[in-house]
Amino acid sequence: MEDVASSGLRLVSLQNLTSKAAPKGAAMAIKGLRASSTSTFVSKSDPCYSADGNHKEGATKFVLRTLDGHLQARLQDLGSQMEIDQHDAAEAAKTGATEIRAQLKMSPFTAAMEACRLAIADWENFEDPDKEGQLLKCKTRREQIGRNMYDVLEQESLKAIQPDLALEIYMEIKRLSALTGADVKNSVAVS
Repeated sequence: MEDVASSGLRLVSLQNLTSKAAPKGAAMAIKGLRASSTSTFVSKSDPCYSADGNHKEGATKFVLRTLDGHLQARLQDLGSQMEIDQHDAAEAAKTGATEIRAQLKMSPFTAAMEACRLAIADWENFEDPDKEGQLLKCKTRREQIGRNMYDVLEQESLKAIQPDLALEIYMEIKRLSALTGADVKNSVAVS
């Protein structure tokens, strides 16, 4: 069975899953993703950033929404793809060979830009790159992805985000979705 800590799932007590209170010391269950929550993020590259969280006035703040499992899987797939050597595949088809060469291609910046498009709900104090000294308004729209409707960042807003900043935001989204040490400690491993 996959290691719970590396699976990207969060944990919650059984008490939160049932109408009855779980006895003290009861086992914990796997926690589903809460796709309705948001978190505020300030980039470490922002001149107003402070490691203690007391950022100086004027910091650019990004409001990030939690992504559901469907969107997280989409980002994982977008970030890495397997490319098969077409010559080897053709030879294998002719000769019956069972091995062909494949290469894993990583696209972290493409996945990061898509993460920003999906997760940024709003921002404050983000300077417009085209209008010196003016703030850029965060614009979103509704979009169907698969069978679900989501609020996503409009292209006009997305294109203002630099790739390195997008990657930093993507890492924060992944961090927010990861298991905490307390989650793992309070869980019961099933084998």
